Amino acid sequence: MSLKNLVETVIAAPRSLRERAALNMALAAFAPERLQNAWATSVQWAASNGDFFSALALARLHLQGALLEQSLRKLAMLYAKDRRQIAFASKSSGLVPVGTKVPESGKELERFAIAVATALPSALEMPDPSYSVPLFGELTTEAFVALAKGMEPARFARGDVLVQQGHHVPALYLLTHGEVEVVQTREHEGEKETIHLAKVPAPTLIGEMSLMTNLAPRASVLALTDSIAWKINSELIQSLTGQHPELPQHFRRLLQRRLLNNMLRTSTLFKHLEDRETILRSFALRVVELDEEVFGQGIRPPGLFVILHGQAVVYKQTDDGRRVWVADLYEGDTFGEFSLLTGELTTASIWMPNGGMLLHLLPKTYHTIKQQNPNIEEELKKLMGERKQRLEQVIAPITSAVEIQQADWLFGTLEADDLF
Repeated sequence: MSLKNLVETVIAAPRSLRERAALNMALAAFAPERLQNAWATSVQWAASNGDFFSALALARLHLQGALLEQSLRKLAMLYAKDRRQIAFASKSSGLVPVGTKVPESGKELERFAIAVATALPSALEMPDPSYSVPLFGELTTEAFVALAKGMEPARFARGDVLVQQGHHVPALYLLTHGEVEVVQTREHEGEKETIHLAKVPAPTLIGEMSLMTNLAPRASVLALTDSIAWKINSELIQSLTGQHPELPQHFRRLLQRRLLNNMLRTSTLFKHLEDRETILRSFALRVVELDEEVFGQGIRPPGLFVILHGQAVVYKQTDDGRRVWVADLYEGDTFGEFSLLTGELTTASIWMPNGGMLLHLLPKTYHTIKQQNPNIEEELKKLMGERKQRLEQVIAPITSAVEIQQADWLFGTLEADDLF
């Protein structure tokens, strides 16, 4: 497309970021000194469209120095935790009216193109966002700007891997453009099965668990389209913590919220319960270390457990001394309900070979909350019946023996209030 056509297109559709980007790239050939101003104008147009992520990407990819700082602070005024509704005043002479005759060529056309690329109305009204943008919407202005300046751009082609199952990298990605697929490989007795968990469009956060813990990711994330993401690694968070001590706690809340939301979507128990938030507040968060046994067979009822992150292996010691695999449990699954409901000793052991995170409800707390939520016992009885049937099917034949390595058991506990 010729320079004249690009100018005419932007005049006709001043809010089109695609057309503005094409005009800006054309400016680089004859007016590089004005290019920063043109991109800063595009950032403001993106913000006025309510497109925070395009505004952020344009600012980070094309602006430097004072203009970058200024643009990020304007975005923070609109989208940070302490945001406020504003209108940005413009020093330009206003938009070029539709139908204005565009010069045919030469220096006159170039000067006209610069004027169009940097033009804003006298007061560009900005939207009052009705939602909080992921991550940045809960940060103060100063933390917002610091994080936006420090994160690294990452581009992915279709099929590229953002996160590899089983490979721990202490970083998360803020996906701003594109779509990804979450897949998980499960293996039992040498056979592998690939589970397609979800397709997730931007904007979304990927990898909070890897950033905040030493646990390996439980699934892989693949780009379904050409995508743009922003990498936030642990070194960046540590470098910003001195001036912005709220950042680590903010990321912990993000992680906890994501884990709880994922669990609520997959849990057989919670999807049928009312007043789920009140019930969840009764649970404590338990961190399970690598190769840790959660509880052994033959102990007093330890309570109810729900898997937030990780794989749990259920195995039983038979009367003739065999150690028999019973089941593999995954995110959203529960265990401990049999002994909790019957009051009997545990009938199996639970082992998490790769560690993970659990929600734990103590027996005495369970008996308190079931008075206000009697349907929780009904749901647990259904789960117990299914688990008991599974156990009876497995114990008779020897399906597989599990070799359990010796380990030092380490337990980590966070307060239940930290979940919300």
